[in-house]
Amino acid sequence: MGNGTRENTAALLQAKKAQDQKSAVQTESGKKAKRLSYKEQREWDQMEQVILETEHQVLAIQKEIESPEVAQDVKRLQERCNALAETQKKVETLYARWQELEAKLS
Repeated sequence: MGNGTRENTAALLQAKKAQDQKSAVQTESGKKAKRLSYKEQREWDQMEQVILETEHQVLAIQKEIESPEVAQDVKRLQERCNALAETQKKVETLYARWQELEAKLS
């Protein structure tokens, strides 16, 4: 009976040690494997494309502003400059959001 008790105790200790190691791994991986919500993940997946499209809009507006027709029309020039400022602000906002989402993942 003495041998059986030692074997059971050793088996219990070994099982406890394995469980503690498993818990440590799960805790460690839990810290590393942060997840985004469904909505955030969809936003993250589309973020690069949205930024590229918005940057292309900035370039298109800049090109319009440089055209002689717009440059000569003060009202139209002002409208395009306002649109440029808004679009550039949107790009900055998108990059900031991208950094927020990236920070949640790390």
